[in-house]
Amino acid sequence: MSWTPIIADRYQPLSLAGRGAFAEVWRGVDTATGEVVALKKTRLTHRDDLDGRRREVAVMRALRLPGVVRLRDVVMDGRFEVLVMDWVEGAPFPGAPGPMDWAQLRPLVLALVETLRGVHAVGLRHNDLKPENVLVDLATGRVTMLDFNLAAEEPEDRGGGTLLTLAPEVLLGGASSPASDLYSLGVVVAWGLLGDWPPDDHLAAALSGQLTGPLRLEGVHPEGAAWVEALTQPDPAHRRAPEPTDAHLDAALSALQARACT
Repeated sequence: MSWTPIIADRYQPLSLAGRGAFAEVWRGVDTATGEVVALKKTRLTHRDDLDGRRREVAVMRALRLPGVVRLRDVVMDGRFEVLVMDWVEGAPFPGAPGPMDWAQLRPLVLALVETLRGVHAVGLRHNDLKPENVLVDLATGRVTMLDFNLAAEEPEDRGGGTLLTLAPEVLLGGASSPASDLYSLGVVVAWGLLGDWPPDDHLAAALSGQLTGPLRLEGVHPEGAAWVEALTQPDPAHRRAPEPTDAHLDAALSALQARACT
Protein backbone atom coordinates (compact mmCIF):
# COMPACT_ATOMS: atom_id res chain seq x y z
CA MET A 1 0.00 0.00 0.00
CA SER A 2 1.34 3.42 -0.91
CA TRP A 3 1.44 6.23 1.64
CA THR A 4 1.41 9.97 1.49
CA PRO A 5 4.47 11.39 3.31
CA ILE A 6 2.31 12.95 6.05
CA ILE A 7 -1.21 11.72 6.78
CA ALA A 8 -3.80 14.33 7.80
CA ASP A 9 -0.94 16.85 8.09
CA ARG A 10 0.15 15.08 11.26
CA TYR A 11 1.08 11.37 11.11
CA GLN A 12 4.30 10.22 9.45
CA PRO A 13 4.74 6.51 8.57
CA LEU A 14 8.23 5.20 9.44
CA SER A 15 8.45 1.42 8.96
CA LEU A 16 6.22 -1.57 8.22
CA ALA A 17 5.42 -3.52 11.40
CA GLY A 18 3.02 -6.14 10.05
CA ARG A 19 0.83 -7.06 7.10
CA GLY A 20 -2.40 -9.03 6.99
CA ALA A 21 -4.87 -9.98 4.28
CA PHE A 22 -6.71 -6.66 4.44
CA ALA A 23 -4.51 -4.21 6.32
CA GLU A 24 -0.99 -3.07 7.08
CA VAL A 25 0.31 -1.78 10.40
CA TRP A 26 3.13 0.74 10.39
CA ARG A 27 5.22 2.26 13.09
CA GLY A 28 4.85 6.01 12.78
CA VAL A 29 5.22 9.28 14.60
CA ASP A 30 2.69 11.91 15.59
CA THR A 31 4.49 15.04 14.41
CA ALA A 32 2.33 17.21 16.66
CA THR A 33 3.54 15.51 19.85
CA GLY A 34 6.64 13.55 18.81
CA GLU A 35 5.08 10.34 20.13
CA VAL A 36 5.51 6.99 18.38
CA VAL A 37 2.16 5.60 17.16
CA ALA A 38 0.79 2.59 15.30
CA LEU A 39 -0.91 3.30 11.95
CA LYS A 40 -3.30 0.58 10.76
CA LYS A 41 -4.17 1.20 7.12
CA THR A 42 -7.08 -0.54 5.38
CA ARG A 43 -8.29 -0.02 1.80
CA LEU A 44 -12.05 0.56 1.61
CA THR A 45 -13.37 -0.95 -1.62
CA HIS A 46 -16.93 -2.06 -0.82
CA ARG A 47 -19.84 -0.96 1.33
CA ASP A 48 -19.28 -4.01 3.56
CA ASP A 49 -15.71 -2.85 4.17
CA LEU A 50 -16.99 0.53 5.36
CA ASP A 51 -19.55 -1.07 7.67
CA GLY A 52 -16.89 -3.39 9.11
CA ARG A 53 -14.49 -0.53 9.70
CA ARG A 54 -17.19 1.52 11.43
CA ARG A 55 -17.84 -1.42 13.73
CA GLU A 56 -14.17 -1.79 14.65
CA VAL A 57 -13.86 1.92 15.34
CA ALA A 58 -17.01 1.91 17.51
CA VAL A 59 -15.74 -1.12 19.44
CA MET A 60 -12.32 0.39 20.08
CA ARG A 61 -13.82 3.67 21.22
CA ALA A 62 -15.94 1.74 23.71
CA LEU A 63 -12.99 -0.27 25.01
CA ARG A 64 -11.04 2.19 27.12
CA LEU A 65 -9.74 -0.68 29.21
CA PRO A 66 -6.38 -1.67 30.67
CA GLY A 67 -4.83 -4.33 28.45
CA VAL A 68 -6.58 -3.15 25.25
CA VAL A 69 -4.71 -1.11 22.67
CA ARG A 70 -5.95 2.51 22.71
CA LEU A 71 -7.43 4.15 19.62
CA ARG A 72 -6.23 7.76 19.28
CA ASP A 73 -7.62 8.95 15.96
CA VAL A 74 -9.29 7.87 12.71
CA VAL A 75 -8.27 9.61 9.48
CA MET A 76 -8.61 9.04 5.74
CA ASP A 77 -5.74 8.85 3.27
CA GLY A 78 -7.31 8.69 -0.18
CA ARG A 79 -9.31 5.45 -0.33
CA PHE A 80 -7.61 4.16 2.81
CA GLU A 81 -8.82 4.39 6.38
CA VAL A 82 -6.08 4.81 8.96
CA LEU A 83 -6.57 3.94 12.62
CA VAL A 84 -4.04 5.76 14.78
CA MET A 85 -3.33 3.77 17.93
CA ASP A 86 -0.83 3.62 20.75
CA TRP A 87 2.41 1.97 19.72
CA VAL A 88 2.76 -1.20 21.80
CA GLU A 89 6.14 -2.81 22.33
CA GLY A 90 6.27 -6.58 22.36
CA ALA A 91 5.94 -9.76 20.36
CA PRO A 92 3.01 -12.10 19.71
CA PHE A 93 1.93 -14.19 22.69
CA PRO A 94 3.74 -15.46 24.70
CA GLY A 95 6.36 -12.84 23.82
CA ALA A 96 9.14 -15.20 22.72
CA PRO A 97 9.41 -18.46 20.76
CA GLY A 98 8.01 -21.30 22.86
CA PRO A 99 7.56 -23.57 24.57
CA MET A 100 7.42 -21.40 27.67
CA ASP A 101 7.59 -22.66 31.23
CA TRP A 102 4.26 -22.39 33.06
CA ALA A 103 5.83 -20.33 35.87
CA GLN A 104 6.67 -17.63 33.30
CA LEU A 105 3.51 -18.12 31.23
CA ARG A 106 1.02 -18.10 34.10
CA PRO A 107 1.13 -14.35 34.95
CA LEU A 108 0.75 -13.53 31.24
CA VAL A 109 -2.31 -15.78 31.05
CA LEU A 110 -3.83 -14.19 34.17
CA ALA A 111 -3.33 -10.72 32.70
CA LEU A 112 -4.97 -11.79 29.43
CA VAL A 113 -7.90 -13.32 31.31
CA GLU A 114 -8.49 -10.05 33.18
CA THR A 115 -8.49 -8.10 29.92
CA LEU A 116 -10.91 -10.56 28.31
CA ARG A 117 -13.22 -10.31 31.32
CA GLY A 118 -13.23 -6.53 30.87
CA VAL A 119 -14.17 -6.91 27.20
CA HIS A 120 -16.99 -9.31 28.07
CA ALA A 121 -18.19 -7.06 30.92
CA VAL A 122 -19.08 -4.32 28.42
CA GLY A 123 -21.04 -6.79 26.30
CA LEU A 124 -18.48 -7.48 23.57
CA ARG A 125 -16.72 -10.53 22.19
CA HIS A 126 -13.30 -10.39 20.53
CA ASN A 127 -14.01 -13.29 18.11
CA ASP A 128 -10.41 -13.65 16.89
CA LEU A 129 -8.15 -14.36 19.83
CA LYS A 130 -4.87 -15.81 18.57
CA PRO A 131 -1.19 -15.31 19.40
CA GLU A 132 -0.77 -12.56 16.78
CA ASN A 133 -3.57 -10.52 18.36
CA VAL A 134 -1.96 -10.46 21.81
CA LEU A 135 1.33 -8.58 22.21
CA VAL A 136 3.56 -9.36 25.17
CA ASP A 137 6.45 -7.25 26.39
CA LEU A 138 8.42 -9.71 28.52
CA ALA A 139 10.64 -6.93 29.88
CA THR A 140 7.66 -5.31 31.62
CA GLY A 141 5.15 -8.17 31.73
CA ARG A 142 2.68 -6.03 29.78
CA VAL A 143 0.01 -7.92 27.81
CA THR A 144 -2.04 -6.03 25.21
CA MET A 145 -5.01 -7.27 23.19
CA LEU A 146 -5.21 -6.07 19.57
CA ASP A 147 -7.34 -6.21 16.43
CA PHE A 148 -11.06 -5.90 17.08
CA ASN A 149 -12.04 -6.11 13.41
CA LEU A 150 -14.28 -9.13 14.07
CA ALA A 151 -15.55 -8.09 17.50
CA ALA A 152 -19.29 -8.42 18.02
CA GLU A 153 -22.02 -7.41 20.42
CA GLU A 154 -25.28 -8.87 19.14
CA PRO A 155 -25.98 -12.50 20.13
CA GLU A 156 -26.80 -13.52 16.56
CA ASP A 157 -23.49 -12.23 15.15
CA ARG A 158 -21.42 -15.03 13.65
CA GLY A 159 -17.95 -15.55 15.00
CA GLY A 160 -15.62 -15.81 12.05
CA GLY A 161 -11.99 -15.66 13.07
CA THR A 162 -9.00 -17.94 12.59
CA LEU A 163 -9.59 -21.64 11.93
CA LEU A 164 -7.00 -22.98 14.38
CA THR A 165 -8.41 -21.07 17.36
CA LEU A 166 -12.16 -21.17 16.62
CA ALA A 167 -14.51 -22.76 19.12
CA PRO A 168 -16.24 -25.92 17.82
CA GLU A 169 -19.70 -24.34 17.81
CA VAL A 170 -18.42 -21.53 15.57
CA LEU A 171 -16.57 -23.97 13.32
CA LEU A 172 -19.89 -25.71 12.74
CA GLY A 173 -21.65 -22.48 11.73
CA GLY A 174 -23.13 -21.36 15.03
CA ALA A 175 -23.04 -17.93 16.61
CA SER A 176 -20.18 -16.94 18.86
CA SER A 177 -20.49 -16.13 22.56
CA PRO A 178 -18.16 -15.10 25.37
CA ALA A 179 -17.54 -18.82 25.86
CA SER A 180 -16.22 -18.97 22.29
CA ASP A 181 -13.54 -16.47 23.30
CA LEU A 182 -12.68 -18.71 26.25
CA TYR A 183 -12.10 -21.63 23.90
CA SER A 184 -9.81 -19.51 21.73
CA LEU A 185 -7.98 -18.42 24.87
CA GLY A 186 -7.44 -22.09 25.73
CA VAL A 187 -5.81 -22.70 22.35
CA VAL A 188 -3.63 -19.61 22.85
CA VAL A 189 -2.51 -20.95 26.24
CA ALA A 190 -1.74 -24.30 24.62
CA TRP A 191 0.34 -22.49 21.99
CA GLY A 192 2.38 -20.89 24.75
CA LEU A 193 2.92 -24.20 26.54
CA LEU A 194 3.79 -26.15 23.38
CA GLY A 195 5.49 -23.52 21.26
CA ASP A 196 3.28 -24.75 18.42
CA TRP A 197 -0.34 -25.42 17.53
CA PRO A 198 -2.04 -28.30 19.35
CA PRO A 199 -2.30 -31.70 17.61
CA ASP A 200 -4.33 -31.76 14.39
CA ASP A 201 -6.63 -34.54 15.57
CA HIS A 202 -8.42 -32.21 17.99
CA LEU A 203 -9.20 -29.71 15.22
CA ALA A 204 -10.26 -32.52 12.87
CA ALA A 205 -12.71 -33.82 15.48
CA ALA A 206 -14.10 -30.31 16.00
CA LEU A 207 -14.55 -29.76 12.25
CA SER A 208 -16.38 -33.06 11.89
CA GLY A 209 -18.66 -32.46 14.86
CA GLN A 210 -17.15 -35.46 16.65
CA LEU A 211 -15.40 -33.62 19.47
CA THR A 212 -16.11 -35.46 22.73
CA GLY A 213 -13.58 -33.94 25.12
CA PRO A 214 -11.39 -30.91 25.78
CA LEU A 215 -7.91 -30.34 24.44
CA ARG A 216 -5.54 -32.46 26.52
CA LEU A 217 -1.82 -31.77 26.50
CA GLU A 218 0.94 -34.22 27.32
CA GLY A 219 4.32 -33.36 28.77
CA VAL A 220 3.48 -29.86 30.08
CA HIS A 221 3.05 -28.49 33.58
CA PRO A 222 -0.08 -30.05 35.16
CA GLU A 223 -1.62 -26.70 36.13
CA GLY A 224 -1.14 -25.36 32.59
CA ALA A 225 -2.71 -28.52 31.18
CA ALA A 226 -5.65 -28.15 33.59
CA TRP A 227 -6.18 -24.56 32.41
CA VAL A 228 -6.31 -25.69 28.80
CA GLU A 229 -8.81 -28.44 29.65
CA ALA A 230 -11.06 -26.03 31.58
CA LEU A 231 -11.08 -23.52 28.72
CA THR A 232 -11.58 -25.94 25.81
CA GLN A 233 -14.54 -27.99 27.00
CA PRO A 234 -16.71 -28.92 23.97
CA ASP A 235 -19.86 -27.66 25.71
CA PRO A 236 -19.67 -23.83 25.94
CA ALA A 237 -21.63 -23.94 29.20
CA HIS A 238 -18.80 -25.87 30.86
CA ARG A 239 -15.92 -23.59 29.82
CA ARG A 240 -14.33 -21.47 32.49
CA ALA A 241 -11.15 -19.61 33.32
CA PRO A 242 -9.90 -21.08 36.61
CA GLU A 243 -9.34 -18.78 39.55
CA PRO A 244 -5.89 -18.70 41.17
CA THR A 245 -7.33 -20.62 44.13
CA ASP A 246 -9.91 -22.94 42.71
CA ALA A 247 -11.33 -26.24 43.93
CA HIS A 248 -12.21 -27.26 40.37
CA LEU A 249 -8.62 -26.61 39.30
CA ASP A 250 -7.34 -28.70 42.21
CA ALA A 251 -9.60 -31.55 41.12
CA ALA A 252 -8.40 -31.28 37.53
CA LEU A 253 -4.77 -31.31 38.69
CA SER A 254 -5.42 -34.43 40.77
CA ALA A 255 -7.00 -36.15 37.76
CA LEU A 256 -4.06 -35.21 35.55
CA GLN A 257 -1.56 -36.46 38.08
CA ALA A 258 -3.49 -39.71 38.45
CA ARG A 259 -3.45 -40.23 34.69
CA ALA A 260 0.29 -39.58 34.64
CA CYS A 261 0.87 -42.30 37.23
CA THR A 262 -1.10 -45.01 35.39
